[in-house]
Amino acid sequence: DSLSIAYTSYKLGYLFHISSTDNDSAYYYYYNALKHLNNSTLSKKAFHRATQADVFSNIATLQKNELDYTGSQASIIQSINIGLTLSHNRENLLGAYNLLGMNLNKLREYDKALDYYQKAFSLARNFSDILDTSINIAEVYKEKGDYNEVFGIYDELLKDAELKIKDINGYAIILANYAYTLHLAKDKNINKVDSLFIKAHTILENLKSSYELSANSNDMSEFYE
Repeated sequence: DSLSIAYTSYKLGYLFHISSTDNDSAYYYYYNALKHLNNSTLSKKAFHRATQADVFSNIATLQKNELDYTGSQASIIQSINIGLTLSHNRENLLGAYNLLGMNLNKLREYDKALDYYQKAFSLARNFSDILDTSINIAEVYKEKGDYNEVFGIYDELLKDAELKIKDINGYAIILANYAYTLHLAKDKNINKVDSLFIKAHTILENLKSSYELSANSNDMSEFYE
């Protein structure tokens, strides 16, 4: 029946999604899940609407990873529109607003990106969500060239003496982003920039955080040119 087909398709889509080897199959099963979840009987039930929102969010993530920011934006807006009709959906909406902010930032719609990141921030309750969303907001200001805003956000986060204990990866990302923003702002304290880059790089290398390490290495290469 439609229900079993919908959830089997969702699970298969997710398996292909996380394997990162066959996005076409992930899309196929996700869209098949949506087709059956749109069944008039199923779509009226909150639990199934929440699954619809999750599927749209997963599709949006795939699209963002493939650099289809406009397509991802359209998908995540559908997820948000469904999510807003549901109660007890704070965490999913927080993630959706952050994802929409990322797409808008890539599309250089910076003010809109900030609007959605602020919506995400208003829903953040735990330390990790507050930290991640704050970093996202700082990155938009960096793209806008509002470097003082960036430093203000990172200085506030770095006031937390336990930051390194709570989230060492996040701490390293802040150091790396701070260093790169100083470089962009043409800060004359070269030793400070160099020290921050090296400290961040060492931590990320020890953590084997491959994505963040690659991004930091690219920024360091630009600095050392």
